[in-house]
Amino acid sequence: RIVAALRTQWRGQNFRPPTIAELCVIACLSKPQLIRVCKAACGETPARFCERLRLHQGANRLVSSSESVEQVADRLGYASQFHFSRNIKRYYGLAPLPFRRRYHNQPEAISGHLPAELLRAYRQVLR
Repeated sequence: RIVAALRTQWRGQNFRPPTIAELCVIACLSKPQLIRVCKAACGETPARFCERLRLHQGANRLVSSSESVEQVADRLGYASQFHFSRNIKRYYGLAPLPFRRRYHNQPEAISGHLPAELLRAYRQVLR
Protein backbone atom coordinates (compact mmCIF):
# COMPACT_ATOMS: atom_id res chain seq x y z
CA ARG A 1 0.00 0.00 0.00
CA ILE A 2 2.83 2.39 0.81
CA VAL A 3 4.52 1.71 -2.52
CA ALA A 4 1.19 2.18 -4.35
CA ALA A 5 0.65 5.53 -2.63
CA LEU A 6 4.16 6.70 -3.48
CA ARG A 7 3.72 5.53 -7.06
CA THR A 8 0.48 7.51 -7.40
CA GLN A 9 2.06 10.67 -6.04
CA TRP A 10 5.25 10.16 -8.06
CA ARG A 11 3.39 9.93 -11.35
CA GLY A 12 1.88 13.37 -10.78
CA GLN A 13 3.55 16.43 -12.22
CA ASN A 14 4.80 17.49 -8.80
CA PHE A 15 5.97 15.25 -5.98
CA ARG A 16 5.37 16.16 -2.39
CA PRO A 17 6.54 13.37 -0.15
CA PRO A 18 3.78 12.08 2.10
CA THR A 19 4.02 12.77 5.81
CA ILE A 20 4.55 9.92 8.24
CA ALA A 21 0.95 10.41 9.43
CA GLU A 22 -0.31 10.03 5.83
CA LEU A 23 1.77 6.88 5.35
CA CYS A 24 0.39 5.46 8.61
CA VAL A 25 -3.18 5.99 7.39
CA ILE A 26 -2.39 4.48 3.97
CA ALA A 27 -0.69 1.43 5.49
CA CYS A 28 -3.14 1.08 8.40
CA LEU A 29 -0.19 0.96 10.79
CA SER A 30 0.86 2.90 13.84
CA LYS A 31 3.95 5.08 13.53
CA PRO A 32 6.23 2.58 15.36
CA GLN A 33 4.88 -0.29 13.22
CA LEU A 34 5.40 1.70 10.01
CA ILE A 35 8.98 2.53 10.95
CA ARG A 36 9.67 -1.12 11.85
CA VAL A 37 8.17 -2.42 8.57
CA CYS A 38 10.00 0.16 6.47
CA LYS A 39 13.35 -0.51 8.18
CA ALA A 40 12.90 -4.24 7.61
CA ALA A 41 11.96 -3.77 3.94
CA CYS A 42 14.50 -1.16 2.86
CA GLY A 43 16.87 -0.60 5.76
CA GLU A 44 15.82 2.93 6.68
CA THR A 45 12.99 4.99 8.11
CA PRO A 46 10.06 6.00 5.89
CA ALA A 47 11.12 9.66 6.01
CA ARG A 48 14.68 8.86 4.91
CA PHE A 49 13.39 6.52 2.19
CA CYS A 50 11.06 9.20 0.79
CA GLU A 51 13.79 11.84 0.92
CA ARG A 52 16.25 9.64 -0.96
CA LEU A 53 13.61 8.84 -3.58
CA ARG A 54 12.92 12.54 -3.92
CA LEU A 55 16.64 13.33 -4.29
CA HIS A 56 17.00 10.62 -6.92
CA GLN A 57 14.00 11.99 -8.81
CA GLY A 58 15.56 15.45 -8.61
CA ALA A 59 18.86 14.12 -9.94
CA ASN A 60 17.02 12.43 -12.82
CA ARG A 61 15.22 15.68 -13.65
CA LEU A 62 18.49 17.61 -13.58
CA VAL A 63 20.15 15.32 -16.13
CA SER A 64 17.19 14.57 -18.37
CA SER A 65 15.26 17.85 -18.55
CA SER A 66 15.93 21.49 -19.27
CA GLU A 67 14.14 22.64 -16.11
CA SER A 68 16.04 25.12 -13.98
CA VAL A 69 17.31 24.04 -10.57
CA GLU A 70 14.64 26.26 -9.05
CA GLN A 71 11.89 24.54 -11.10
CA VAL A 72 13.13 21.07 -10.14
CA ALA A 73 13.25 22.04 -6.46
CA ASP A 74 9.75 23.50 -6.66
CA ARG A 75 8.27 20.47 -8.46
CA LEU A 76 9.70 18.16 -5.83
CA GLY A 77 8.29 20.17 -2.95
CA TYR A 78 11.49 21.64 -1.53
CA ALA A 79 11.04 24.82 0.49
CA SER A 80 13.80 26.51 -1.50
CA GLN A 81 16.32 26.00 -4.27
CA PHE A 82 19.05 26.30 -1.62
CA HIS A 83 17.65 23.38 0.39
CA PHE A 84 17.46 21.19 -2.73
CA SER A 85 20.96 22.22 -3.87
CA ARG A 86 22.47 21.52 -0.46
CA ASN A 87 20.89 18.05 -0.32
CA ILE A 88 21.96 17.15 -3.87
CA LYS A 89 25.53 18.22 -3.09
CA ARG A 90 25.54 16.31 0.21
CA TYR A 91 24.22 13.11 -1.39
CA TYR A 92 25.91 13.14 -4.81
CA GLY A 93 29.02 15.20 -4.02
CA LEU A 94 28.31 17.83 -6.67
CA ALA A 95 26.19 20.97 -6.73
CA PRO A 96 23.22 20.78 -9.17
CA LEU A 97 24.77 22.60 -12.16
CA PRO A 98 28.11 20.70 -12.15
CA PHE A 99 26.08 17.53 -11.58
CA ARG A 100 23.91 18.34 -14.61
CA ARG A 101 26.97 19.01 -16.80
CA ARG A 102 28.68 15.79 -15.72
CA TYR A 103 25.69 13.46 -16.16
CA HIS A 104 23.70 15.25 -18.89
CA ASN A 105 21.47 12.72 -20.71
CA GLN A 106 22.91 9.85 -18.63
CA PRO A 107 20.22 9.12 -16.01
CA GLU A 108 21.40 5.50 -15.79
CA ALA A 109 24.80 6.72 -14.54
CA ILE A 110 23.32 8.05 -11.32
CA SER A 111 21.71 4.72 -10.35
CA GLY A 112 25.07 3.66 -8.93
CA HIS A 113 24.54 6.12 -6.07
CA LEU A 114 21.66 4.06 -4.71
CA PRO A 115 22.10 0.94 -2.56
CA ALA A 116 20.68 -2.17 -4.24
CA GLU A 117 17.66 -2.48 -1.92
CA LEU A 118 16.75 1.18 -2.40
CA LEU A 119 17.19 0.87 -6.17
CA ARG A 120 14.77 -2.11 -6.18
CA ALA A 121 12.24 -0.16 -4.11
CA TYR A 122 12.71 2.90 -6.32
CA ARG A 123 12.05 0.85 -9.47
CA GLN A 124 8.97 -0.67 -7.83
CA VAL A 125 7.61 2.81 -7.05
CA LEU A 126 8.19 4.00 -10.61
CA ARG A 127 6.69 0.94 -12.32
